[in-house]
Amino acid sequence: MLKLVKGEIIGNRNGYGFLKTSLFEKDIWISENQMKEYIHGDVVLARLINISWNKNNKIKIIKLLKPNKQNIIGKYHVRENLDFVLPYDNKFSFKIYVAKNKKNNNLSNSMVLIRLIQRPKKNKKAIGKIVQILGRNINVFLIKKIVLKIHNIPNLWSNKIKSELNLLKKKEIAKKNNGYKDMTHLPLVTVDEENAKDFDDAIFCEKNKNSEWVLYVAIADVSSYVKENTFLDREAFNRGNSIYIPTNEVIPMFPKEISENLCSLLPNKKKLVLICEITISEDGKLISYKHYEAKIKSVARLTYIELNDIWIGKKSLLKKYKYILKHLLNFFSFYDVLKKLKLFRKSLFLNRTEPKFILNDYFQIKKISSFTRNKAHKLIELSMLTANVVSAFFIIKNSKNALYRVHDKPNKDKIFKFQRTLELLGLKSIKNEFLIHDDYINFLKFIKNHSDKEMIQTFFLQSMKQAKYSSINIGHFGLALSEYVHFTSPIRRYSDLLIHRIIKNLISRKKDSFLEIKNIESIGNHCSMTERRAEFVSRDILEWMKCEFVKDKIKDSFVAIIYNLFKDKISIHLRDLFIDGFVYLKDLSHESYFYNGEKKQMIGKNTKKIYKIGDQLKVKILAVDSEDRRIRFDIVS
Repeated sequence: MLKLVKGEIIGNRNGYGFLKTSLFEKDIWISENQMKEYIHGDVVLARLINISWNKNNKIKIIKLLKPNKQNIIGKYHVRENLDFVLPYDNKFSFKIYVAKNKKNNNLSNSMVLIRLIQRPKKNKKAIGKIVQILGRNINVFLIKKIVLKIHNIPNLWSNKIKSELNLLKKKEIAKKNNGYKDMTHLPLVTVDEENAKDFDDAIFCEKNKNSEWVLYVAIADVSSYVKENTFLDREAFNRGNSIYIPTNEVIPMFPKEISENLCSLLPNKKKLVLICEITISEDGKLISYKHYEAKIKSVARLTYIELNDIWIGKKSLLKKYKYILKHLLNFFSFYDVLKKLKLFRKSLFLNRTEPKFILNDYFQIKKISSFTRNKAHKLIELSMLTANVVSAFFIIKNSKNALYRVHDKPNKDKIFKFQRTLELLGLKSIKNEFLIHDDYINFLKFIKNHSDKEMIQTFFLQSMKQAKYSSINIGHFGLALSEYVHFTSPIRRYSDLLIHRIIKNLISRKKDSFLEIKNIESIGNHCSMTERRAEFVSRDILEWMKCEFVKDKIKDSFVAIIYNLFKDKISIHLRDLFIDGFVYLKDLSHESYFYNGEKKQMIGKNTKKIYKIGDQLKVKILAVDSEDRRIRFDIVS
């Protein structure tokens, strides 16, 4: 039995914490008493006291290996004797006291960056020193600055990178690479969202003489511009991926000169690409594939809405794109072939309604609407998925060393929890055990037209493990694929840039000395971490924006659905606004309730009124705490 384990502490507002390790999927609980000696972000060595898959794991921390020395962001509070800063990140559960200074009186309610001088201990208060004053007027720009600092997001370019970039622009690489196949005659097009600026993929399809479909997926050849171990490469690795934040901004993995100009597949500009050419039969059978370096010239930049509107016959767009209309209509026929592709016949595709946030000129949410991805979205998605799959085939055929995109099957605990939730929703008619992939396929078919499909799909996703990057190929459970890599977005994902380097080495038959398994695994772990980090950044900013959006709607009533129940609160979701919040038992003055944990029910002590998962409620907003990103509701009926 393993006795010692190394991990990072994850704090909690309530004083306790968790130990995150690479050895266990589930974080290990740390008692409030032990957390008095440590803070969020500390790396520690701990002794395992009890390890059981059916019970909470227990540990005793025995050594601090690496203390968290990062500065902390919080709000400054002025008091008579000793001022203090309350951390914005609720993973820090303590106040940081600051020596009284008259100069600090005007800092009241300001957001500041503070350095710990004395860490909190059992009998000692945390003491800090102000490093930077961030601002007092809390707006989306300040929140963005705060969130980026909390998650330690690099968003500036060093002078060394700028100098390297200037040299790169002067080299005119696209004009010098004569060894690339000239494919500028192909009428390739890019298809993206309206606000996209970094175009890293272009596509074209046609029928060959055998009546088979040939799909050309052209991906920006970033690796010709950014070489290994350059300052640009190291910074791209550090960032891991571009971060798309809700204010319609991007924190790019590469400087804009690369992501939006040199490598972006702009229309009517000659660009270097790595092409994945795929041949598919009319009945959806993969016939062949090949990769090669090429020069292209995209003939148009379309949006998903435009391409979909062309397919349904919008006259203004038929006229605008008359010069390539035949090829755009070809996509419509080809989409039906892609849907039949046997590669994805068991993939777990969810058709979810997604939120669309319409912002005003101050980057505040003006309106929240919903949209479902159209056929153009699905065409591009299936095209890119196919290119990813055959790229994995190509690498495995020629070299085992790769950075795979893997997705492990759900564990038994999560499956049991999901089954239990389905039973609570009255879906006992589903008599499968979720033991094999077909069980999941049948389940998604079963709920396709269910009135609570969106909620059930949320629970379904929660039962799944997270996808990640790894040098060890365990396959992709969600897509039901035995091999899969990310190939199609080297402008915004470092994982894809690595795959391009691997493929290009194999094409040119160069010795792939940098493809050591240890190096790839390390890169994979890092890319997985930066991917999660990007999700946290986008979520934190969006949750704050949602709170600000509902502040002037406190008197309004909303239809909500119960997603979960706890001892002291009910978790609810506003379907129309895609907003989550809580109803606290202490706010239900008309009745006292007790919690039945086994049945996940809240039961009125006098009226026997029952609240359970899936119930629809009419609620109103009681209070909004933007800093805590939390909305309190009361039940109207």
